[in-house]
Amino acid sequence: MVNTIDEMADIGINETLVNFQRINRKRLVIVSLPGGMYEVKRMAAEKMLTKAGIPVYHSFDRAARALAKVINYWKFREKKETL
Repeated sequence: MVNTIDEMADIGINETLVNFQRINRKRLVIVSLPGGMYEVKRMAAEKMLTKAGIPVYHSFDRAARALAKVINYWKFREKKETL
């Protein structure tokens, strides 16, 4: 059960991200920095997003490296198909 307006907002934001992922071809990447006083909420949100297939990274660096790998993969595939 949701106890506060803030918790309702947290759930709404996470559900919005999950729904966006389901209906759009664009993929999301989430950066969720660990630590702080909201760690339990962060971990619950991370679990929900991960379960929905949305990758969650614990640093901007890791997220950027993952995106770079995806971009390089698609460039490689595109180049291979034109040969």
